[in-house]
Parts: sequence; C-alpha cells; structure tokens
Amino acid sequence: MEEKNTNNRTIPLQALNALQEEESMRREEHAESSSSGASFHSEEYQYFFPDEFEKGLHISEAERENARRLIRRGEIRLRQFYTGTETFSRTNEVLGEALFTLSDPSGYPVPYNLDMIFSRTKVIMSRCSMPDCNPREDSRSYLHRTMCVHEAAGLLLAEDYLREHPELDATTPDMSRFMRDVESLRGTNLRHPEDSRRVMLRMEPLLSLLSSGTLLLSFRIGASRMYKIRDLEEFLNNMTRRQEMAFGKKTVLKMSPDYLDETSLRWYRFFVAARKADQSLRDSLADAGRRLPEKPDSIVLSGYTLDNFLRTAEGRTMQLKEPREGSRQITVSGEPYSPHLDLKPDIHSETGALEGVILSGRLPRLFTGAETACCLAGDKLYILKEEMQEGLESLYQAASYQYRLNMRVGRIRMGEFYHKILPALRQIADIHEEDPDLINGYLPPEPVLTVYLDYDNGLVLCRPEAAYGREVFSMTDLIDWNEKTSAAGTQDQYRDRDSEKQVLRQLETYFPHYDRTLRILYNDADDDLLFELLDHGLDELLSLCEVRTTDAFRRLGMQKPVKFQMGISLESNLMNLSVTSRDVDEEELLNILDQYRKKKRFVRLRNGNFLKLENNESVDRLSRMMEELHLSLRDMTAGKMHIPAYRSLYLDKMLEGQADIYADRDRHFRKLIQEFKTVSDSEYDVPGELESIVRPYQARGYQWLRTLDHYGFGGILADEMGLGKSLQTLAVLKATAEEEAEDETRPKLSLIVCPASLVYNWLEEVRKFTPDLRAAVITGTASARAGQLREIREKQNQDILITSYDLLKRDIQEYSDFRFRFEIIDEAQYIKNHSTAASKSVKLIHADTRYALTGTPIENRLSELWSIFDYLMPGFLYDYSSFRDELEKPIMKQGEEAALERLRRMVAPFILRRCKKDVLTDLPEKIEETHFAGMDSRQRKLYDAQVVQMRNTIRSQDDSDFSRRKIEILAELMRLRQICCDPDLCFSNYRGGSCKTEMCMDLIRNLIDGGHKTLLFSQFTSMLEILQTKLDAAGIPYYLITGKTPKETRLKLVNQFNRDETPLFLISLKAGGTGLNLTGADSVIHYDPWWNTAAEDQATDRAHRIGQTNVVTVYKLVVKDTIEEKIIDLQNRKARLAEDILSGDAVSSSTLTREELLEILS
Repeated sequence: MEEKNTNNRTIPLQALNALQEEESMRREEHAESSSSGASFHSEEYQYFFPDEFEKGLHISEAERENARRLIRRGEIRLRQFYTGTETFSRTNEVLGEALFTLSDPSGYPVPYNLDMIFSRTKVIMSRCSMPDCNPREDSRSYLHRTMCVHEAAGLLLAEDYLREHPELDATTPDMSRFMRDVESLRGTNLRHPEDSRRVMLRMEPLLSLLSSGTLLLSFRIGASRMYKIRDLEEFLNNMTRRQEMAFGKKTVLKMSPDYLDETSLRWYRFFVAARKADQSLRDSLADAGRRLPEKPDSIVLSGYTLDNFLRTAEGRTMQLKEPREGSRQITVSGEPYSPHLDLKPDIHSETGALEGVILSGRLPRLFTGAETACCLAGDKLYILKEEMQEGLESLYQAASYQYRLNMRVGRIRMGEFYHKILPALRQIADIHEEDPDLINGYLPPEPVLTVYLDYDNGLVLCRPEAAYGREVFSMTDLIDWNEKTSAAGTQDQYRDRDSEKQVLRQLETYFPHYDRTLRILYNDADDDLLFELLDHGLDELLSLCEVRTTDAFRRLGMQKPVKFQMGISLESNLMNLSVTSRDVDEEELLNILDQYRKKKRFVRLRNGNFLKLENNESVDRLSRMMEELHLSLRDMTAGKMHIPAYRSLYLDKMLEGQADIYADRDRHFRKLIQEFKTVSDSEYDVPGELESIVRPYQARGYQWLRTLDHYGFGGILADEMGLGKSLQTLAVLKATAEEEAEDETRPKLSLIVCPASLVYNWLEEVRKFTPDLRAAVITGTASARAGQLREIREKQNQDILITSYDLLKRDIQEYSDFRFRFEIIDEAQYIKNHSTAASKSVKLIHADTRYALTGTPIENRLSELWSIFDYLMPGFLYDYSSFRDELEKPIMKQGEEAALERLRRMVAPFILRRCKKDVLTDLPEKIEETHFAGMDSRQRKLYDAQVVQMRNTIRSQDDSDFSRRKIEILAELMRLRQICCDPDLCFSNYRGGSCKTEMCMDLIRNLIDGGHKTLLFSQFTSMLEILQTKLDAAGIPYYLITGKTPKETRLKLVNQFNRDETPLFLISLKAGGTGLNLTGADSVIHYDPWWNTAAEDQATDRAHRIGQTNVVTVYKLVVKDTIEEKIIDLQNRKARLAEDILSGDAVSSSTLTREELLEILS
C-alpha cells in the first residue's frame, strides 16, 4: 500500500502496517491468556461530583449573576485546587480544597482570602475573610445557608475546574509527589514532554523602601524574561507541588525547585524560611489581638529574616525601589563603612567670638535585625560589623529628623570633647575638621592625673593631683572646694572634674581618712583595705590615671603562690607524713592553713607581703588533703604525722598531677604503690596443685589478695557471681599455710563466715580444691559448738573453721581467745547494717587479715559499703557520722561529683570486681526475655481496688505519717504484688484464674518439651506451694528448696539435680539465691520481679557460672500494666549508685520514698 501526502509525495506504508498488525495480534493473545485484562473495570469513573455541590445552598439566579460578574471582572480567580485528608473528616476521606485570590476592581490583589473545602458531593467548609461579607467576629466559621458573593463565585469556579479535570481522584498530594519522584528516578518522567528542553529558571530579589522606613523584599522569576511574583503564597504552593503558574494571560511557567539554578535555589530556600518566620510572627500577633497588613507580593525584612537576607545577599547586586526616587541598582556589601561628619568652629555672628564647635552631618538610613544591622549609603547596602553597630547607636539616638546631626559643644566643654569624645568618635566616623588651628588655640591642656603612694609605719599615704599643662591642682579640692591651691591664670571651670571625681571615688574606697591640713588621703593600719588595694585596686587606678610609689610602698606586695614539700615514708603499718615549704616557715605554714580554714581572704606574712587565700589552688589542695586524711593542725605541730598505711594508695592518687605540692616518697612507699599497680607481675605464684584449674583472671585475683595481705590490708573480692571467689580465696589460704608452716609468729587457723545455707557448700569446696587443708563446720547445739571450739583451740587440729553469721553472733564469747590468720566473710552484704548483731560479731574476731566476698557490696545505701570497710579496716572510711556527712549525704542527696570521685578513689584499690562478660569469653551466652501476661476482668478488679485504696491512704498522709506507718504500707504493697502472682495468695475465697500462673505452666511445659532443665525462683514460698499443686496434677517431677530445707538436704538435692533428668527445681529466692551450683540447668524463670536486681542476678548465676556449657535463657514473668512494670522501671532509674562505685545495681522496697510509691501506683 502506498499513499500520497499533502506535498503529493508517495509514501510506502507496507512494512509499517505489517509491524502494527503483528503487534495487534500479540496484544490480543496476551489479553486472552491474562487475568488482569479480563478483570479490568473500564467503565467511566469520577471522584468529585460538582453538579451536586449546589444542592441545599439556595443560590438565587440574581446571586449567581453577581458571582459571574465578579469572575468576568477578574476580582476572583481560582489560585489552586488540591486534594488531601483533613483532620476534621471522621471518615478519613480524601477532600478537595480550593484556594482563591481576591482583587479590587482595578485588578490589584487585596489582603483577604477565600478558602473552600469539598467532599465528593458537597461544600463542607467555606472561609471568606472579606470584611463586608461576614459580619460575625469569626470569619472562618462553618458554612451557613446564605453564601456571600465571593463564596458563590468561588463555588462556580470550582465546579468549572472539576468538570475540566475529571482525572482528579483520591490520590493525595504526597502520593503524587512520591510517584513523580520515583518516576523521575527511573528516567521516565512524563509530566511534560518539553521537560528535557526546559530552560533553567532564575529567581531574583527586589528591594523596596517604603516612606515609613520599612524595607520589603519581593521576587521575580523567569528565563529569558523576568516576571514579578505577585502572590508569594501561591508561588510557594506551586513550587511545593511542582505545578504550573500563570504570569499574565499568555505565560505559564512550570514551578519546581529542580528548575532553579544554584543562586536562585539559594534565594528560594531563604524565601521558604522567611515565609515561615513571617507566618509565625503573624500568628503570635494574632494571638495578642493585633494584625500585620497583608502584602501578598513581599516580605518584611526585620529581625532574623533581615539577618538571613544579609548573609544570603552579601556581595550581590539587586534592584532597589525608593519612594519618589524610582529604581536603582545597589550592592549588598560587607566592606567597612564610616559616616562622614563635619566639625567646624561655632563663631558668634555679631561679636566674632568662638562659642564652641558644631558637629553636623547626615547619617545613612539604618535597618536593624536580631543580630546584625545594615545601612543604605549611596549605591551600597553596608552590613555593619558588631563593634560598628555599638558605636553608631549613640549617634543615631542623637540624630533628628531624616537622620540629620547638628550638635553644639560649648567652649567650656571643648576640652572634654576633644580629649575624650573625639578620639572615640574617629573610630566609627570620618571627621572633617574646619579651621583646626583656630580651635586648638582655645583648647585647654589635656589633664594628667597622678596618684602618689607611700607607706610609713603602718600608714598608707596617698596624694592625688591633676596637672593641666604647668598648672597643678590637688584633686582633694573636690572634697573641700573652698581651699584653692592653684596659681592664678587657668580657670577652674576648664578642669575635667568628671575624670578627677572618678579617680577620687576610687581612692576613697581604699583610703577612708582625709587630712585637710596636709591635703592627703590615708589608710591607718587597715590590712583588709591594703590587701584590696594591692590585689586589684592598683590595676583599677592605673586604668584611670598614673600611679607613682615610694620604695617603702614598693616593698609591700602580693606573695607569689607558696609551694609545699611533702615527705612520705612507710614503716610497718604506719605512714609517716611531714609538710614543709621553702617559702614560709612551719609557724607561718600553720597560720596560712588556719586562716584558710577560717575562710579568710588573705594572710599577711612576716615580711609584710600579702598571700591571697581566695582561689589559691596550692593552699586549697593541701588543706583538702589534710581534711580528707582527717589530719588536724595540731597533728602538724607535732612534727611527723602518723596515719594508717592503708591511706597510702589514696594519698598517691591525690598527689597525682599536683605540681605545687612536691612529694618525696621513700622506697618502701614507692614499692607499695608499684606492687598495687602491677599486681599481675607479683611474685605470688598459685599453688602447684591448683595451677591447672585456676583461670588467668582468678590468678590475678589471688595475687591481689596476697598483695593486700602482705601490707596488712583488707579488701573486697566483688567478682560477679559464678566467677569462683571461693577458689581464689582458698588458693590464698593454701599458699599461706604452706609458706608459713614454720613461722611461729603467725596463727595457723582461718575463719570463714557465711549464710547458713552455704556452710556445707564451703566444706565441699575445701574438700574439692584444697583437700590437704583440714576444715571443720561449727554446728550442733550451743554446748556442742562450745565443745568443738574448745577442742580445736586445745588440739590445734584444724586449718579452717566454717560457721554461719547466725551461729557466730550466738557463740561470739567462745571466739574471744582465738586469733585467726584470715577472717573471710562470704555474701558480705549480710553485714550491710552496721548496727546488727551479725555485723558487730564479725568485727570482734581477732584476725591478721580480713577479706569480704560479695557480688553486691552496695545494694541500697552507701552505709552498706561503710559497714563492710568498718569490718575490713576500721577507720578507713572514718567513723560513720563523718562518712555520712562528708560522703554519703553529698552523694545521695546532692549528687556531688567531687564527693563521688573522692569515695571512688579511696575504695578502688581495695575492691576487685570482674564481670563474666569481660573475663569468661568461653562462658555461654545469657539471654534475657521478659514475658508479659494480661489480667482477666476478675483479677483486674481485685488489683485496681487495692491500688485505689493504697493511693488514697498515701495521699492522705504527710511525710511524718508516711514514715510512721511505712511497715503497714509495705505490707499492702506486698499484697499488691501477690495479686499479680496469684490472687489465691491473699484471698482464700478467690474463684478466678491467674494470668501469670497459667503463663508459667505453659512455659514450663514448653521448656520440658524442648529438653531443657529449669530453675524457678519466687520470693513467696506460698506461691511455690500453688505451683507444686499444679505440677503434681500435671505429673511434672521437680525438686524444692525453701528456708525450711535442711542444709545437708540442700546440697544433696543440688547434686541430684545436676546428675539426673528431673526437669524443674523450685527455689525460694532468699533460701537458694546464693551459694548453689546448679549448672545442670540451662533455663531460669523469675516468677515475680524482686526490688533488688542484684538478688535476681545472684539467683540467675546459680546456672550461669563456670561449668555451664549451654546457653542460659532467663525468663522474667511480668503482669502488664501493674506494679511489676513500675518496679522494673524504678530499678533501672536507681541502678546508677552502685554502678558509679563498682559497676553493680540494686534497689529495695524499704528505701522507697512517698513520691516513688505514688508513682508506682499511678
């Protein structure tokens, strides 16, 4: 087939037709085999129904005609129509919003708006802000029955627009932008076929200066031709939505930041930020009942908007339009600017006499922002530097109408002006002087103010004078003006009294007395005033005048900082300390410290010099060091001071980096410090029999314990549970027993004190690791125990005694004749309360060295740490009242970092703590999971009723009532926790279920099915009884340990569980949370969260410890929206204390405040 075109040319179409036919057949085959084509609904679809909009609005034909007349005259036009989801749409449907521009009859936009919002079928909101249209106060109210003419016109325009654009559907603008962006990334943007040929747009700023002095900024945009942007809000919306915008009747430009060149994009970003700032300003003014006039085409440049404009515009040239002067080009310049001012003689028109001078000129127009300012001078808008702004401020305040200056200086004050003011003025302005020679002939000499100072026999003398050329005046004339000392000639009226008075006022501060006869000021032996004069007064005077001094005065002075020497030597268990200084003798040194502690500002030395004590770092350090070592001035007067050797490590820490305190340490002291810094390099070898089982970190712990013992110190081995504290301790006992076997001066017997549940566990550890050490458990009746101890004392047939805290306090009298080589307390938190009998009894034991073993030396209070150290090294943390006042209260109540750091430095050398994650790289992972259960309605009602009752009780109490009835409150709190566990714990007639019990039983079954062995801990033994009943009914075997389980039975059950196939071990938290080795289990369930997370961690570590080969999973069972969740939150917030001291954490219900309890119950 061939056809002819309009030029009568033959075009061959056969190949093209064949190709098209082939594609048509392929498309038909694809449609038949594809389900998508068959299911496509091709019927006509529209989202908006504009023909329905007018129903129910009752618009008359006359109103409709008025509306069309408004449209024809161009007084209203549709600026934008877009879709979106409005918050007031309860159905979350997509609505349409139409924005309109209103104009006056001449076509110029007016500062009023019309917005209309449409559902698919009706108008649901209309807002017209024209004053004449809506007489009500709120112009944004919902649509009423009678529409104004603008609303009617807007409705007609919106209807026409939607009929012309049936493609509008429920696609929201954000999705349109997203689709467009993705399409653009794929390189198939089909928004406009001409996009590939589009010329980049330019956006240019235009400045306008109103007659009111307001600076406005507008913009124009275009490519080859530029167009003024008459509605910035419409422009911003179009740019944001990347839509077209009309400029005049023929030009339509596609708006998008993508089409702007680099400079224009910078201006666009400025514009967006400025519009936000402008809107915020308008909103804040509207809240205050004020309004700014609407300027749809411009932005007011003020505040931060002006600051940002100057930063953006610096170095750029733009158009400026001024009233009555037209337009011109200006450049925004960062160059320095100084205004031009004239200074000329003021000659009397009739007499020809010089009356003074006139300063005149015209300042440029000034515009101030929030941080910067600028001025318009010539063809430049100068950005003023900060110092220039400050200087020009006083000039602008003095200027009159149109920034004009015309100020006179009278003849008498010419001297003051030329000598003081004019030099400063020249820094900010160019001054043109007319006839300077004439003026100079009338200027009085510039004054030279001088103060003469002398010191004589306790009197400090001062004579101030003012010299004007050759004539000299005493400044004391201003005190007693009737006496004249000047020669005739120069008149007093030309004196610079202000400057003289300023000096005199300063002198009267330091010289309170005045002698009229001698015309001098003086200070009569007032050291405080003399100190202030020397410390800062002379510098103040030198800024005002010259100062001349006699040799006697110059011999007075401020003493340079005093340096101290500290001599330190170590002898036996005492450290000898002496403090001296090359700058002062011993007596003056004591006086310096005494005056410093009395908060004196200075001390006067024998040589007359003053030593400033305020902010004196060297004196402060020495004084603080003595206070922290609890040394008094009386101790210093005795010569060498003797303090316990355990202070050596703390003193060495305090001296680190103290350049103004030189320390002369003897070799014994240096050796002690070095050995503690290099414990791992010590000469203490692990006993041969234990080398193969002791891990490297345990060897270091052993060496650390031996180093402490060598110097007679005690210490806390605070390793995390499961790291083998008992093995490290037994290694020390074995090595010491072997090395001191022939030493008759050393006792051979050691004492281990532990909780009753661990007594036999310790015996097993001794037999396992050190079978050659003879160990005996002190047990039985009181008489049997007394007999045991008598036999051991007489026969000396044991190396280790093991007893419990409870039995020790009962038998303490029986131990009075014993002297032990080591006293070791295990689970040392048992003596955290220093007032209990258990705490007092361990401190009465006579032992060469004391150790404490605990994974939690701090559970709730710092006093617990004090109690352990009071056992280890009495006095190390002072007496308790001093510890409480100096450390505990500042740390706990004021949160003082300095006190916390001081405590940390003191105890750090005597606490060794390692965590499993740091040292046991081969230990299997520990996984923690929290399982939440939700109460049913019956259990929730019981819980909520208890909460309401408790909350009302606590709120009705003041702090004193709360403290007095705290035991009752804690009992109610316990009841609340029991309801979470199982209401059967506290309500015998409860017939409902327990969400946690059911969840726990399901978890146990799942663990058994998975072949896991599990430890289940609960604080409540009665809860374990409820679980026993359910386990028995389910036929699940288990073991049980509570506080009633005999000690021998506990060890037997532990060994059986680790060997046999029993899948579950029920353990009460207090009875079995410590000392047991249950590595046969690989799962741990904490049935109820305990206040103290350390107790939970201890329980978990019965399984997660050395010897465990499987991953250990820990399950915490928590009831949702109850006190149990709040307990966990509170634990996390209070965990910082122990972490700051030694990386632990804990909290106790007994330490809860009234506010914390109310928070838990909220």
